[in-house]
Amino acid sequence: VITVNAIMLGVEQTYALQGQPTAMLNKVEEVILCVYLSELALRFFAEGYHCLLSHWVKFDLFLALVGVANVWLFKLVQANTSQFGFLMMLRMLKLGRLARTVRLLVKFKVLWMLVRGLLSSAGTMFYVFVLLSIILYIFSAMAVELITNHPLAHTDEEFARVVEENFATLPDTMLTLIQFLCMDS
Repeated sequence: VITVNAIMLGVEQTYALQGQPTAMLNKVEEVILCVYLSELALRFFAEGYHCLLSHWVKFDLFLALVGVANVWLFKLVQANTSQFGFLMMLRMLKLGRLARTVRLLVKFKVLWMLVRGLLSSAGTMFYVFVLLSIILYIFSAMAVELITNHPLAHTDEEFARVVEENFATLPDTMLTLIQFLCMDS
């Protein structure tokens, strides 16, 4: 059910972006929500309120409440959505259901070990990101200084156009250097 829900969220977004009708997909979403609610009800029936000691159950309860608000409450208030910013935020929170797929990784030992390894290296990856950002900033500052003050910037129209498009500001230069590094256009 979790996998079907994750796939259906992607399909629903694709249909909405293409302007295709999503009524059938909304019905499937309601069925999936009923399955989630039934699972929660059975868990409370079997374990009582002690099941709330598990963080996964708290997360599931939160997602179920957001789903109920999103699916059924949103239908009741289908007037002008600009007045209901809170309900639009609830629609965004339904993407949190994709996080439930992480629970599936616990079932597969090898995948779970990969996820744990990735999470344990998050601090190191953050510092690498900071270091690369500093290096990018330094080289961008150098590029702005060297390229914008180049003599061709005043005499060659093509050079001046490229400088204006790609090196006019420091953030533009940073983006240009990243595109160059990634060989992106």
